[in-house]
Amino acid sequence: SVTTQSRNSLRLRFYGTGPALGRLLDRLAGEQWKADLMREDRTLQEELAAVTGYDDRETRLIAAARARFDWPALTQSTAATIAGLESLRRAQRDSILAAPGIELVIDASAVGGMGMCGIDPQNLLQAGQGVLLHRRWVRPCVGKALDAEFTTPVVQDQQAGTVRAVIGDDSTLHWTAGGAPLAVPDGVRLAEVRDLLVEAPAATVRAPHASLERSGRTVTVRVLP
Repeated sequence: SVTTQSRNSLRLRFYGTGPALGRLLDRLAGEQWKADLMREDRTLQEELAAVTGYDDRETRLIAAARARFDWPALTQSTAATIAGLESLRRAQRDSILAAPGIELVIDASAVGGMGMCGIDPQNLLQAGQGVLLHRRWVRPCVGKALDAEFTTPVVQDQQAGTVRAVIGDDSTLHWTAGGAPLAVPDGVRLAEVRDLLVEAPAATVRAPHASLERSGRTVTVRVLP
């Protein structure tokens, strides 16, 4: 009910104040404020403060602090630290996927990307732009199109809409389609599989509609609408 009461709803109030701030900025700075806001990633309030000089004192203090603490050197050392951490996380990712066994890739790009029905935040690491390491347990899902659970480390690529993990030896995996056993030898390519179920020591995957292919030890399941 908060969103229906103008006295209580910040969102509804902003429908009026937002355009008012925009008109005020037009009067003060012309069209340039829009480009500045986007470039500096500011809110309307922050842009108004910059245009009117409200935050000039803050800007001077920031400049003084950067001069005092040798901002270029600090920036360089911080960048080196971040680069080292990124290198470490890439090594962790590569180590996870280099483990012996079948590497399962679930690709949900055809259904809008991967959702998450459960994560373990204490065992979650970022390993690059949009790449996450789930080090213990995760449950990927996509509505009714996918329900999966992993009890082993998983690499998630948010931009690609994929998760991948080593789920066990060939002899320990059980594949079925519509309840019937499904053979998944090297080189197999199945354009359409109905009611796919993958059962492994470290994973369970259910996909009502998918394609499947295997190349070497890597099996790719593409979730279909």
